[in-house]
Amino acid sequence: MHLFNISFIIIKRKTRESIKNADGTYICDTIGSPFILGVFRPRIYLPPDMDEDTAELVLKHEKAHLKRRDHLWKPLGFLLLAVYWFHPLMWVGYILLCRDIELACDERVIRTMTAAEKQHYGETLLAFAARCKGAAVPLT
Repeated sequence: MHLFNISFIIIKRKTRESIKNADGTYICDTIGSPFILGVFRPRIYLPPDMDEDTAELVLKHEKAHLKRRDHLWKPLGFLLLAVYWFHPLMWVGYILLCRDIELACDERVIRTMTAAEKQHYGETLLAFAARCKGAAVPLT
């Protein structure tokens, strides 16, 4: 649980000087990939170096998280993991929960896309996955 608290404080400091867009999202110079932060008032944070097409795809993905209320389910799963940290099946369950959350959002986003749009979406996911460093702590 301490890791969660420390990570939350670090991310809150990083996002402190973010700029609010007209669409309600926040642009933050100190982050490398988009995410949602907050349980009661979730906010979408985006890195500044995205082109318009990429930003549109990312917003669809992040809004799918909000519609599915993943910003509530993921911390709940982490809370259970914090309590039952010693049980190996809890670790497996949490990892699968996180994977399923992402896959469900991806599926929702690509449901109505053409093949070319799906290819661009996949390339966007790979680009952000390549930027990712280390394990993420479940804030959203």
